[in-house]
Amino acid sequence: MLAIVSEEGTLSTEIWRPPVTATFSHGGVEAELLPLGPQHREVLREAFSRLSERSRYLRFMAPISQLSSSDLDYLTELDMVERFAWALLVEGKPAAVGRYARTTTSPSTLEVGVTVLDDYQGRGLGKLLVQALAVVARNAGFATFEFEVLAENTAMIAVLQSFGVALEYDGPVVHGRLPIDKVPDPPVDPDHLLEVVGSARRL
Repeated sequence: MLAIVSEEGTLSTEIWRPPVTATFSHGGVEAELLPLGPQHREVLREAFSRLSERSRYLRFMAPISQLSSSDLDYLTELDMVERFAWALLVEGKPAAVGRYARTTTSPSTLEVGVTVLDDYQGRGLGKLLVQALAVVARNAGFATFEFEVLAENTAMIAVLQSFGVALEYDGPVVHGRLPIDKVPDPPVDPDHLLEVVGSARRL
C-alpha cells in the first residue's frame, strides 16, 4: 500500500516496504534502505518536485522541470539485477536515491547515478548509496562502476575522489571508473542488504 500526504509543503509519506528492510543509524539518526520499485512511482514524482532547479540540473545534466510518465516508468520498473535502485529514507522520509544500470558497451559495467534531496545534502548519503549499490552489484557478478557527472558537481566529484576514482575531464563533463571490488562495505550488514533485495525480488 502507498499513501502520500503533503502537510504545510513538507513531503510526508507512508511507503510500502518489503517484509525485510535495512534499518540502521547514520549520523545519529535512523536511516533505512529499501529497493525502489513501481509502487514508489508517485513518491518519486513528489520527491523530484522537492529538488531545487540547481540539483535537478546537476543530477540530470539538463534543465528538467518534471518527470514524464515514461521517465517514471524507466526509473521505477527495474529488474533488480541489471537495473537496480535503492531508496534511502532518513527518519522515515525520502532523502535520496542511488541507482545503477548495465551499460550497452560492456556486460560487466554499470552506470551509476545518485540523487540526494536538498535538505539532506552534505550528510554523506551519496557515498553511502554507492557502497550499498556495490553490495548488490558485486553479488550479481558485475565488475565496474562507471560515472559521468558535470565538472561543476563538486559534491559528487568529492564522493568519487573518496573512493580513489581516477577522473577524466572532457570539457564540462567528468568521467570515472571504479572497480566494484574496491568499494568498502556500507555501515549496514551486506548480508542483510542482500536479504532485503532477495525479498523484494520474490515479490
